[in-house]
Amino acid sequence: MAFVETFYAGHKPSCRLADEALPKDESEESCSDRSEQVVSMKRAAAQLRRSFSIVSGFSGAPGSVQPCRLQWLHLQHSQRGLATAAGETASQIAAQLKKPDPRFLGIAGSIFIGASAALIISVSTSFRKEPEPAIQHHDPAEDYENEHHIVNWSETHECRPKRFYQPETHEELEALVAEAHAKGEKLRCVGSAISPNGLAMSNEGIVSLSLMDKLIAVDSRTGLVTVQAGARVQEVADAIKAYGLTLANYASVREQTIGGFTQVGAHGTGVHLSTVDDQVIAMRLVTPSKGTITLSKDHNVEMFHMARVGLGCLGVVSEVTLQCVPAHHLLEHTYVSTHKEVRRRHARLLKDKKHLKYMWIPYTDKVVVTTCNPIKPGRQPPKPRELYTLQEQKAPLLDLLVKAEPTRIPAQRSELEAQSGAYLRDLLLAINPLDKDWVVKVNQAEAEFWRRSEGYRIGWSDDILGFDCGGKQWVLEVSFPTGTLRNNSGADLNYVEELLEMIETNNIPAPAPLEQRWTGASASDMSPASAPGAPDTLFSWLGIIMYMPRDGQVAAVTNKFRDYARKCESLLLKKYGAVEHWAKMEVPDRNYAELRALRERVNVRYPVPKFNAARRELDPKNIMGNHITDSIFKT
Repeated sequence: MAFVETFYAGHKPSCRLADEALPKDESEESCSDRSEQVVSMKRAAAQLRRSFSIVSGFSGAPGSVQPCRLQWLHLQHSQRGLATAAGETASQIAAQLKKPDPRFLGIAGSIFIGASAALIISVSTSFRKEPEPAIQHHDPAEDYENEHHIVNWSETHECRPKRFYQPETHEELEALVAEAHAKGEKLRCVGSAISPNGLAMSNEGIVSLSLMDKLIAVDSRTGLVTVQAGARVQEVADAIKAYGLTLANYASVREQTIGGFTQVGAHGTGVHLSTVDDQVIAMRLVTPSKGTITLSKDHNVEMFHMARVGLGCLGVVSEVTLQCVPAHHLLEHTYVSTHKEVRRRHARLLKDKKHLKYMWIPYTDKVVVTTCNPIKPGRQPPKPRELYTLQEQKAPLLDLLVKAEPTRIPAQRSELEAQSGAYLRDLLLAINPLDKDWVVKVNQAEAEFWRRSEGYRIGWSDDILGFDCGGKQWVLEVSFPTGTLRNNSGADLNYVEELLEMIETNNIPAPAPLEQRWTGASASDMSPASAPGAPDTLFSWLGIIMYMPRDGQVAAVTNKFRDYARKCESLLLKKYGAVEHWAKMEVPDRNYAELRALRERVNVRYPVPKFNAARRELDPKNIMGNHITDSIFKT
């Protein structure tokens, strides 16, 4: 059964749009005529929602297995009515252009309705034992004006803002921020809602820059790329590839908007590469008290370094200039190692590999090692050797599924063989996610899956550096210093060793992977990899995770994960000087002692008084904050 989640993102259309933004015979329409058309478009959207399985080509009976995917459609309004255009995505079109064309650097995962309303539909599926109950439908057109529902990527947080805005121009954004400031109304900026902790969410006012997603300028010689903050990372990567450029580094997923990607200090992996905010060399910030200000490495430098990771608290980032690098292919090598072997080779791997990632598998001695280096000109990459077919690689996971569900799985094995290893792992964990012995079996099967999947892969850097993060999940990721590349303190591997021991001692049903990556230091004051006065500092990033089934066990898994996270916080974070990733920092809502400990960690690592002073200067009424930032910074 398909689960269709809708995100209504619209505000009342303006009749004062520029003539060139409308068909010639539409530019002089009256407000009443346009309002009637908007109502008809809302009803068309409702019909589309009900018949989505037909429009997207999706079909599935209760209990069947279908791949998770995002269907991108575009609706355009004309005198002839609504017309659908499905096919090439905006990124596919933009990648073929020689010059930037803002029409095609579009919003991924969006449906455009007229000039000022959008509907985002994402489709996910689950494997269930029983048929799903019938879904009661209603007409969204009836309550479209005041019903906005935003659910984050990992499906752990949601909000229903009273006010939702989607400006199309910088001037419209300025007017929105100025009006909210004058009225003292909250206005939080949301990107793609990727943050696992719902950092951008608010039940008051939300502004989305999904319609401000244009590629503004590209300089192939210097590598400078200027883009509006609402553009998605993958869309930008595809568009600038035509100019021989790419971003210096990427996080696991690329559906983030550029604004959100940089404002939370996201990261990839690479000891010679910093967090992604360090790629920003200039930005335009729309602030409540001072309007639009321009910040760069050469202008208003102190505020620039503060605002690059501003968490959306200092204003709305409307435009950024990124320092990009030549587009390049990477040779990826994935293999399974042991704890002892990883320790023996660790220093050499950090120095020799541009990108390095470990995926530790609890209750086993196995570590999945992934290394990446650019392919040197003239060098022939290793020829891939397939020791196992794709079906044979997944057999350990599928065989365990058959043992758990002997009456049902064999009949669907051919369908399941088409799924990813992460998808199969999620199905297995959903059977009994809190049974430690069962989770151990799943981890062992996953270790064997990775052993059979060893080998090389070649591709563009933006393709290679992505990672299938799995389904609905709770996650805690921290960053901590581990000396320098030349003189590693050993904290990175010691942290993992203590974490694995803690898991086994407490019989925690901890699934794989414990993902570990590294970055260099960032010059941004509020980056989790900030190291004032010590730019050579090496940082390690380590994440723990629990996947949530879509049934009655969600609350129990949530409570178990919180207990798991608390143990990490009490035993490891202070000892290693670790702080949570801003987008994965869950704020305790009922435990003041835990909140006080969180604030202490934040105050030790960051210049909080300086950050709060910047907030008072640029946002004196605190309209840009929400419950998360206000709790952390004691506003």
